[in-house]
Amino acid sequence: MKLFFTPFSRFKKLALMAAVLYLPTTSSAQVLLSQEFNTSTVVADYVGTGQNQFDFIGFAAAGGSSVYFSSTTGKLQFQRSGPALALVKSTNIGGSTSPTLVRISFKVNAVFGSSFTGTNAIFYVGNGLHPGAATTGEVATTNRHSTLGITFGANVPNTCGGSAVNTKEYYLRSVTTVPVVNTPNYTCEKEVNWFINNSGATITYANLTGGSSTLVDDAADVWIGNTRVFEAIPAVNPAATLDNFKFLFNNGDGAIAIDDIIITTGNEALPVAINSFKAFMAGSANQIDWSTAAEFNNKGFYIERQTNNGVWESIGFVAGINKAAVYSFKDLNPLQVSNYRLRQVDLDGKVTFSNVISVSKRMRERISITPNPTTDKVMINLNKVTASNTTATAILYDLTGKKVLLQNSRTGSFELSLVNLSKGTYVLSIQSDNTIINEKIVKQ
Repeated sequence: MKLFFTPFSRFKKLALMAAVLYLPTTSSAQVLLSQEFNTSTVVADYVGTGQNQFDFIGFAAAGGSSVYFSSTTGKLQFQRSGPALALVKSTNIGGSTSPTLVRISFKVNAVFGSSFTGTNAIFYVGNGLHPGAATTGEVATTNRHSTLGITFGANVPNTCGGSAVNTKEYYLRSVTTVPVVNTPNYTCEKEVNWFINNSGATITYANLTGGSSTLVDDAADVWIGNTRVFEAIPAVNPAATLDNFKFLFNNGDGAIAIDDIIITTGNEALPVAINSFKAFMAGSANQIDWSTAAEFNNKGFYIERQTNNGVWESIGFVAGINKAAVYSFKDLNPLQVSNYRLRQVDLDGKVTFSNVISVSKRMRERISITPNPTTDKVMINLNKVTASNTTATAILYDLTGKKVLLQNSRTGSFELSLVNLSKGTYVLSIQSDNTIINEKIVKQ
């Protein structure tokens, strides 16, 4: 089962509703961190206190090492010719509760580098990991539950694209096993999926082939693509918890690119995690928008509408992108009251339904939002819907579902200023008198 979640789940379903309802379906999978490094080319923008930000991205000291976004690949690149470099999530990824099973998905590539006999870089999962590029703490075993190494191989002709003549082979290392086990040599970017079990028992998880695999307690499986390359790597310290994540590049010279880091907990497949799902009137049509925080093995979404007889029928299909994305669909022939849901389908045929959202043409005739499009403000008139002394709450969302503005008013008619917002399309949700109204707003 896939997980649908959204920040709007607090809304109650009400009878007079031209609105969006947001209720999660049941699943044991939960996204703890999702960062695709696609919103900025400034490294510092990904460092902060947010759920999807890191506590540190950088190097230990000045002197030849750097972290930057490559102009040719667009990836976050760690280039070492001096001090160690690191990417660290040292605040607890699970919040106040330590996860007991995590799946860490990321893309990695060794862009270039010099030969090295040991491990060039290590991925750590544990608790109390050092928040910077120093190896303090990581040298000991007390705070490391599981580790995964990466080592440079030989220079080979470039088949990965770009202008470089050669590229670098690399391989992953089990690090903690005796003797150390290596994968075959890889070139170009690969997707790694690292399953770590600290639950106290053997678990079964949804694997990369569409089937299931078992993993004993305090051990890890590693997959490259749909191939399991390491099975049941023993934990460094079974007593450590799975609270922190760290990438440390501290040996040899070269460059390693990292992208699309997604950390989930739960033994289901990596969920299709929906941030927002909403619909609103757009002229004579209804616009349906939704966004995802993470996707895996996602064939796509069937958009379904309920007929007047209560039967659900498909009115369109949008293919999945298999990474966090924003989707849109337009219903050109809506009903007076249109109920919609998404039927998400995995590549293996598994189906999950979203919650139901509604759009009512009747409500459109009872409200006034002008001007729209606008340059700085809109005037909202709800006098045909609510009493003039009723409290109304206007919430403005961008198309990813992020709340960008909230305003309360004690009148059926009020002004909403958009002066401080960027140009673009927004969804205005007005809540008043047990009624929720959604409308698209365009700022020019």
